[in-house]
Amino acid sequence: MPAARRETPRGEPRGGPPEAEHKRVLAARRRLLGMLLILVIGSGALAFTELAAWWVVVPPSVMLLGYLALLREAAKADAERRELARTSAARARSSAASPTAASPITGPAPAPAPARAPAPARAPAPARAPAPAPDAEVIDISASLGPAGEEFYDQYADAKLRAVGDLARALAS
Repeated sequence: MPAARRETPRGEPRGGPPEAEHKRVLAARRRLLGMLLILVIGSGALAFTELAAWWVVVPPSVMLLGYLALLREAAKADAERRELARTSAARARSSAASPTAASPITGPAPAPAPARAPAPARAPAPARAPAPAPDAEVIDISASLGPAGEEFYDQYADAKLRAVGDLARALAS
């Protein structure tokens, strides 16, 4: 008997590096595409041999065409994600290179920048106070007791205690 798969909480990656997750997604896409192709071919063969009506081919064909459109959009999204990862990695590499490690300046020295007036000092941003915790309200339930000390009738409380036929006896008395 195969072992049960472990459920993963929502938002948590299923495990492994992102490359492994992407490979698993691609494998699932290929499996579904293969299944839809087999379904279309099988329904076409049934219609060709006149074991089924011609319109039997229509639903699997529509599903295949819809899935191909979905795969096209998924491929575009994957390409955009790869490009974004590539540009962010290049940006991280360029920011990691320190400006002091730049090549020495050759040629004439640049002219010194003109002196500017000092900028007015900004006041430090006020520290945000933490949001106050909501206060708990204490509810006194002793007011729910009647003058004789009995509780109000709870229709669900005695349903478990009532036996079959008790209701008929209570209504008769």
